[in-house]
Formats: sequence, structure tokens, C-alpha cells
Amino acid sequence: MINRSSIDAFLAPVLKALERGERHIHLEGLWERSKEFLISLMRGKLSGSFLILVPSVEQAEETYEHLQFFIRLLHPQTASISTYLFPTWEILPYEALSPLPEVVSRRMESLYALLNDPLAMVVAPIQAAMQNLMPKRVFNSTVGFFGAGETIEREEIIALLVRGGYRAVDLVEAPGDYSVRGGVVDLFPPGHGAPVRLEFFGDTIESIRQFNPSTQRSEKFLEEVIILPVTEAILNRESCHHLSSRLKQEFGGSYLYQSKIELLQAQLDQESPFPGLVHYLPYLYSRTDTLFQYLPADGHILLYEPAAVQRAAEDFYNELERRYQQVHRQNIPYPHPREGYRLWSEIQQEYFPARQIFSLRALKTTVALPEAVEESTPTAPDTVSFEVKSVSGLVGKSKIWGRDRSYLESLSSEIKSWHRKNQLIILVCGSEGQAERLEELFREYELGVRRLDKEPIPLLSAGGEDDEARVLPPLICLGELSSGFFLPGLSLVLIADQEIFGERKKIPTALKSHRPAAALATFRDLKEGDYVVHIEHGIGRYLGLKKLTIGDTRKDFMLVEYLDGDKLYIPPEKLNMVQKYSGAGGIVPKLDKLGGATWSKTKARVKASVKKMAEDLLKLYAARSIAIGFAAPPDTPWQREFEASFEYEETPDQLRAIQEVKRDMEEPRPMDRLVCGDVGYGKTEVALRAAFKAITGNKQVALVAPTTILVEQHFQKFSQRFAPYPVRVEMLSRFCTRKQQMETIKGLRDGTVDVVIGTHRLLQKDVEFRDLGLVIIDEEQRFGVAHKERLKALRNSVDVLTLTATPIPRTLNMALSGVRDLSIIDTPPADRMAIQTHIINFDPEIITQAIIRELERDGQVFFVHNQVENIEKIADYVQGLVPSAKIAIAHGQMQERELERIMLDFVQHKYDLLVCTTIIESGLDIPSANTIIINQAHRYGLAQLYQLRGRVGRSSRRAYAYLIIPAEDALSDEARKRMVAIQELSELGSGFRLAARDMEIRGAGNLLGAEQHGQIAAVGFDLYCDLIRQAIQEMQGQPQEQPLDITIDLQVEAYLPDFYVPDTNQRLNLYKRASLLEDEQALLAWKEEVEDRYGAMPEAARLFFQQMQLRLLCQRWKVKAIHRLGNRISFTFDERTKVSPQELIQLVKKEGGIFRLSPPADLVMTVASPQSAEALVRQIQDFFRLLEQEVAAAGIGGE
Repeated sequence: MINRSSIDAFLAPVLKALERGERHIHLEGLWERSKEFLISLMRGKLSGSFLILVPSVEQAEETYEHLQFFIRLLHPQTASISTYLFPTWEILPYEALSPLPEVVSRRMESLYALLNDPLAMVVAPIQAAMQNLMPKRVFNSTVGFFGAGETIEREEIIALLVRGGYRAVDLVEAPGDYSVRGGVVDLFPPGHGAPVRLEFFGDTIESIRQFNPSTQRSEKFLEEVIILPVTEAILNRESCHHLSSRLKQEFGGSYLYQSKIELLQAQLDQESPFPGLVHYLPYLYSRTDTLFQYLPADGHILLYEPAAVQRAAEDFYNELERRYQQVHRQNIPYPHPREGYRLWSEIQQEYFPARQIFSLRALKTTVALPEAVEESTPTAPDTVSFEVKSVSGLVGKSKIWGRDRSYLESLSSEIKSWHRKNQLIILVCGSEGQAERLEELFREYELGVRRLDKEPIPLLSAGGEDDEARVLPPLICLGELSSGFFLPGLSLVLIADQEIFGERKKIPTALKSHRPAAALATFRDLKEGDYVVHIEHGIGRYLGLKKLTIGDTRKDFMLVEYLDGDKLYIPPEKLNMVQKYSGAGGIVPKLDKLGGATWSKTKARVKASVKKMAEDLLKLYAARSIAIGFAAPPDTPWQREFEASFEYEETPDQLRAIQEVKRDMEEPRPMDRLVCGDVGYGKTEVALRAAFKAITGNKQVALVAPTTILVEQHFQKFSQRFAPYPVRVEMLSRFCTRKQQMETIKGLRDGTVDVVIGTHRLLQKDVEFRDLGLVIIDEEQRFGVAHKERLKALRNSVDVLTLTATPIPRTLNMALSGVRDLSIIDTPPADRMAIQTHIINFDPEIITQAIIRELERDGQVFFVHNQVENIEKIADYVQGLVPSAKIAIAHGQMQERELERIMLDFVQHKYDLLVCTTIIESGLDIPSANTIIINQAHRYGLAQLYQLRGRVGRSSRRAYAYLIIPAEDALSDEARKRMVAIQELSELGSGFRLAARDMEIRGAGNLLGAEQHGQIAAVGFDLYCDLIRQAIQEMQGQPQEQPLDITIDLQVEAYLPDFYVPDTNQRLNLYKRASLLEDEQALLAWKEEVEDRYGAMPEAARLFFQQMQLRLLCQRWKVKAIHRLGNRISFTFDERTKVSPQELIQLVKKEGGIFRLSPPADLVMTVASPQSAEALVRQIQDFFRLLEQEVAAAGIGGE
């Protein structure tokens, strides 16, 4: 344990310096992550906020992560200590873009914390701290604090949201969204990890609930909500007038700026935000404040490496000046940097004298004296020197790989030695997987460790006499620690897992977006004019949700148009019969004739094709089930060590895929598994672990890829991961000389080559293996027919693992359950950040800025231009914009070898920028390419844009996509509609879902073959999946009963009123989902969700819900129709009903006067009249209860 008196002694020099009144205290000797450790200790002793300034954005993120860890470690019971990150805008100075909502949210949260949280710790890169900010007065006017039970007008909250820059949307999914539906207000304010729902009763906030943006369901009740602004540039009449006046004052005298000022004025007249508005922040307000003015008077400023902070501040201001000169030359009327930023010298002069300053640095300026005198003596009273030792020298730079286990032995003995000296040893692991591996490895060396995150172990003692006797065993805990250190003064040793296992990739602090699952069976993205499929009537065109009055009752109907203008009105309860038409590649289907025979013929043809395919799949599956192959041994210690060396934390999907593959390999039958996941989602790691498992079973491994570039990438990865082991990896492609090829082939024959990676060259007859155990196929659909046949032949004798980056929809995976082994990885890695997508007109300045920004961070750029005839002119133009960039051109009309060479050179970063057509390889993984510029984006389909954009964003860096389109007046109506969808090409927009859907359908075609592609187009994807599922279940002896087509006509108004669910799409979607439900519990959950999202149901909505309950009862008792005529209700029984005529006769006899039989299949009930609609429904429900009692009495179940 750490004795509290030791902590007091450790901090005593700092506290004494404060008592002496030292205003600037230098803390030195703070190596590794000991700075954050010290700050966390100081937090427990000092009052007042901490503003921590660091030299760079990267350091700010690291400092924030480490502070959070140390606060949890040292103050586990103190929930009141919070850490915040105040980021930069993450856009270039004077770039015509706006910061992401997530970025603004974090900034707003930090400002609120400084003003309201007395123990707040805010970390800021100096570049962010130099900015002038919105005045505190304006900030406070856009902040609201509301509690459950509070009385306030709903309109007052809406006005606050509008004032704070919130966007009105139908569905709240991202920070800064808000939506109003009757007495319910949904919003996503900064500082909340999820959106919030306020439900009003009159002017009282009845409840505040946090909800999941994917499901829109409430997850927990909150006592209060803090509403913060979501923009720093508040646009209202006053600020627009202020900006307009300043523009005229500063630039009105020059005609050069006139056209730009007029454009800006048009936006300001509308009070409409525009990209780049934040750069005008100094002109929006009469005065601005800085981060230092938000810091309270008793707040402390902590500087990380002051010399580095000063240097970074000066470099950043020089960059601001340079960028300002650039935009100034283009006559863009931006404010001068002196208006928007503070110089470092000004910050020091204005804000430091009245503050308590701490400078933290690694180097010591103290002079060491002989030990007999004293360990060290400060050179000045304001300097405190700490003794911190690095553990990297003690732990060593070796890693636990390969056969050499001496390193682990020496580490274990070192830990035992520290423990004998009463040192507290804490091993910090970045993931649960690493913690478990460490426990297992140390157990082998009889080193007893305990899990700090699994049991309450107090680290800080009260300071009694027996503390010395309470020596804790080595502890393992979860947390973020990039490097460990040793503090002799506290007898504390901290070791990071990457000092043992090797460096893990940094996980940035980007907010995780709640990405909704693709709404496959719903109508979430259905728009008027889209095609739909009715199971009985075929393909039609959706014309909207229409309200019809039939007799005296109103009701919603889905209107579908068929051939020759015939119309079909479908009631909401029958929407289970309708699906949105999805066919790959934007296929436009033909409309069917309502009542014609074409549709039934089409459906029969597809059924027959699907049945044949299902038979083939089942035969293949059965043949493999009885084939005898090689059963790989269970995991060895080597396997565990190899897996521990993985530099990322596995995602749950990835772990599941790995377990499924290894389980298959341990079976005696040959494996044939497809692993599907986007590039960079971790398929290669699945393949590496499978290969290692085969090698430890003394088998050879072959990996076949469709192109030499992919072969090269796999070869580099496999060679790197297998380097510490006695594993020989070779490559076989045309990049190899003939001599190298012959040596590799000989090695495969005599067994000296363990892993070979090659193109289809591997499939030629001269390539023989001594003992092949595993074949890994990358992107099989890209091989030719002959090569596919050769691969098919391998499947009955060896384990086959196929990898594909083309998405396979989960619905298809479920339909194929039991005939195809599929593993889907659709969780992105933890460090994958969303791609920031901008739609722009062709603007040389923005293009130049985008390229320079990427090159300055040593990245690479794709410039996509899909016209070969003038691609060289475009490349010359881009070269003129950025003369220093090394540019290459790639397109499909090049010689294959030349194209391969250019692509390989780009992969190896010999070029900065690739001007190319859409030929960019879908399987390539180029983590350093994080900007893509797509020229004439309006000419591409959504799926193509989605796929192109996916070439970037494969690392922990922020990625950017720029979609260039002509000015809006030059776009055709069709292109303009497409651009609306493209603007939604973000992770939460419907454009993303549509594009993802299209890609999935392509994936389905690739998986099932070209012929099936046509069948999907004929009936639509959802119906196709249903037909596959039915065919497979029938062949497996599980025939599916056809659902009953139920009609309920009670002449009551049963629907979701517009005032209750205002958005047509949402209403349609809720109807569709209700029509698909098959049990009472699911229907009650649906009602609960609707009331959660929209408030208490009005009568018409309650009646719709009750009608859906009746529908379930009809399904159970096989009643195909309920009709009302005046005060008589008739029930029509289906021939499949289990209710016998005898039971109905008994019911009529018992309830004389209420029921009568009307052959052949009707029972008529007389009800009292007039009645309320809900009373009528209750009487019908009573009938079903009587029916159940009658059948139970006869001893027959109604199920």
C-alpha cells in the first residue's frame, strides 16, 4: 500500500513553496507518465480548477487519457473529480469548413466545467488555448439547467436550443440534434454520452430520460439535464449585424472583396450558418474572451515542458500568419490572426502574473551532491526536483515472443525482487485480453497477482503503524498507460503492458458514434417514388401514406401504383406483406400488372432457382461433414504468446470469428469458412492466427490473393508477425525472379517452406506441397472460373479459410444458417475515427489546403477523376497547386505491370498523391492515405461513393473526403436529388444506410453466384432471403406454415395520428414493424417504445394497438377475418383452425342470444349498441377468452 504520510512527504516541497507564496513553481525530473501521476496526487491536496497546457494535439489526448486513469487509480471514491479535453477545431486556420459537432461538444463541455466545476481539470493543446472564444456572457445565455418536475414552458426550451445552434431533425442521432413531437422534446447536448428525452405534462417536465440513438429507446432516467450550446458562432440579429458591420468597416473600401462580402451578407440575412463561419468569431461579438478568462480566479495553470509549449505557440502563430496571407491574396475577407488569437507573450503578460503557475519538465536543473550530504539541492526556492526512474531499462526491450522465454523469467524475478523490498507493483493493461494473458503467463512462474479492477483493493492507507506489514501482491489493472516508471519516494513501480508485449496502437479520444444497424425489414428510408414488393401482387411504386375516409372512419393506407396506373391501398396492419425493393447497382425494375399472372410466374421461377441452389449447398455441406481431414491440436503456449503480440485490442466480432475458425480447425472434417469484414477490420489477424495454429500442427499454409499488390501486403504482414518464430514465409508472384520461384516451389515440396503467399501462380500444376493443411483465399470472387474450380477441389481435403471485404448482410447469413459457415466482422476497430465528409464546389484553395494538410502530417492523398482522356491534364493542374507533391497517375487502360508498379510504389509511400480513376483496389490497406478528393462526385452512384470514401480512414488519424460538385444551378434535377442523398453519406445518414445496403446486395451476389444476382433483381432482396430460408428449412424437414392473411374491419378510427407521429416515414416504419410482430410481448414492447418516444397514446393510436392485439389472437385461433356490420360482429375461421364445429356449437348454446353460427365458417356475435370503440374491442377480446375456455374444457390446445 501507499502510505498517506509518504504522499504528504512526497508533495511537501510543493506545498511549502505554495505556503511561501511562490507564484511560479518549477517541478522537474518528471519522466515518462509521472507528470499525470503527480498532477493526480496534487488534485487531492489543492483546491481550484487546473488548466493544463501541452505543446500538441497528440500530447493533449495522451495527457487526458492518462489523467483519467490516474484519477480512477488514486481517487476511486471521488466521483467529483472530472477531467476534460479542450481540443482544437481540427480544421486548418481559415479553412472553409466547420468543426465536427463532436469537437464543438467537447469544447463547450470544457468551458462549462471551468465556470461551474471547482475541481475541473481541463487539458488543452496550446493552439486551442490561444484562440479568442465567445464571451462568457453569450455562453451563459445559451446554457440551461433543468430538473425533472420543474415547471417551464416547452417553447422556452425550444428557443434555448435554437439560440444554442441546435439543428431541427426528425430523428435525434448526433450531438447538436433536436426534435419536437407533441409533449416530447429529444435533444443531444454536449456533455452527455447519449441523447436525452424530455417529456412534458402541460408546462411540467414530467421525466428526463437518456435514450439510445440506434433504437430510439429510453435506457435510464436522469434527475437533470444541462443544455450547452453546440456552436461557438451564435447567429442572431445582433451578431449578424455585428459581423456585417465589421466586414464593411475592414474590407468595404476595397472592390476586391465586394463579391465575397455580398455572398456572406446573403447568408447573414437568413441567419444561416455556413462552412468557415467560426473563423469570423471575432467579428460576431463586440468583445471576446479567452480560455484563461473562463478559468476561475483560484484556478491553476500547469505547463508541460514550458519551452516546448512556447515553441509550439510561436510556430502556430507563424502558421496563422502564413495562412492569412494566402487567403488574403485570394481576396477572402477573414479577420487577421491578431483578432482571433493571442500571442504567447500576451498570454504570459496578461494572464500569468495573477495566477498560480506550475511548470512540469523532465530535465533537472539541480546539481547532484555527494550522497552523504543530500541527494539533491534545488538551485532556486521555486524549483522542486523529483526522483523518477524509468522502468523500460529494468523491464528491457525484449518482447514475449518465440522460444526465448528467458526474458519473461528475468521479468518475473525482477518483480519478485521488488516485492521483497516492499515495493507496490502495478501492471497496467490496455484490454481485458492482455490482462488475462498476463495473469496466465505469470501463473506459470508462480507469481501471485491480483486484479485491481475485479476486487476492491485500497491503494492508499490511512497511515497507521502496521502499514509496513500490509504489503500487497503485484496488482493488475485495466487502464491507459503508455510507459511505466519507478518512484522510490513512494515505493511504487508502474509497468505498462506494452513494455512487456510490445507497443499497442494508440486509441484516440474521439467520441464513439452510435451507428444504427441497417434497417433491413423496415421502411426507415422509403421515399415516395421508391419501388416496393407486395408478396401477392409483385413490384409497384410507393406513392405515399394516404388518409382515406371509409364510411364514417378515417384511416392511413399505403398507396402503391402498379402497371397502367392501377392503385392498391394497403392498410397498416397488412404491411407485413410489403417490402422495400432492393436490387443491386441501382437496377430499375419493371412494374407488375395488378391481378396479372407475371408476378406468380416470376416468384415460381426464383423459388425453383433458390431450391436448386439450396440443394447444392446442402449436398456440399453434407459431403464435407463426412470427409476426413486434419484436426489441429488445441492452442499451445506458443499460440497464446503469438496472440498476445497482437498490437491492437480485438473487437468482439473479431474474437468470435477467431474462436469459430479455431473450433473448425480442431474438428476432423475439413473447414470451409468465409470471414467477411471491411478492410482494416481485422480479417488478416484471423488468418494469421489460423495459419499459426496450422503450423504448430506441422502443416503447411498457402495464402492465395488475386493481385500481386495484395500478395506483397500479405507477405510483409506475415513476415513481420512470424519473424520471432522458426517459420519460413515465402512469396510466389511475378515480383519474384524465376530462380526465387523455383527455390520456393522446391521448399514447398520438401517441407522447408511453412507459409507461401501468392497469386493464382500457386494454383498451377508444378506447385506441390509436402503436407498442406490450410488454404487462405483472399477475395475469391475476383478469381477466374478455372481458378475457382481448382480452389473448389481443395475444399474436400484441406481446411479452407476465405476472406472477403465485400459486406454480406446478416439477414442472408441467417438464411444460410446450417449450410454455409460464415463469420461476419462488422465492428470497426476501437481507434477508427469517422471520415469527415465535405461537399464542395470546385475551389482550388480548398483542394490545395486539403492536400497540404495531409502532406504536412506525412500522409497520402487520392484524387479520383474518372475520365482517362484528360486525367493527365488534371494531374498537371494538381501538381501546379502543390508543386512539392510527388504525384503518380493510375487508370485501367495502363499496362497491367505498369499499373501494379505504380500502385505498389504508392503503397510504399514513394508518391504523395495518386490521381486515379475508380480503379483503386478495394482490398488495399494504406493507413497513411487519409484524404480522398472525388471530382465530379454527382456522376457517381451512392454505393460507388461509399466504396471510394472507404479507401481512407483506416488508421487512428482523422480522415477527410471532399466530394466536388458543380454549382447547384448547373445540376440536373436527378443529380440534385442524388446530392441530397450524398449529403447524408455520413455514418448516421440514410445515404450511408442506402449505400451500405447496395454493397450488401452486391456481396450477396458475389457469395451466391452471378445467376442468383438476377434472381435478387427479379423479386427484391428481402423476399429473396425469405425464399432461401424457406427452401432450406423445407429440405431440413422444417416446413414453414404460411401466415394467415387477416382482415379486421371494425369501422373504428385505428391509426397513428399526424399530430402524434408527425413524420410520415416514422409513422410508416412503426406500422411496418407492428405488422411483423408475432407475439404479445413484442407488441407490448412496441407500444412501450412508441409511448417512450411520442408520449401517451391518443385514442386512435390505442385502438390501432388493440387492433394489432386482435390480429395476434386471430393468428393463434386461425380466424382470417373479423367484420362489423352495425351491432353484429362476424368471425370467419380458416380451414386450418383447431377449433372444431362442436366447440362453436357449445359456445352458442352456453351464450344463448349473443352468438349464432353462419355456415360454412362464420360465427356472428351481437353486441350492445351504441358503444365506444374501445368497449367494442374489449368485447371482441372477451370472445377470444370464452373461446379459449371452451377449447380448454374440450381438452384441445389452441396453439
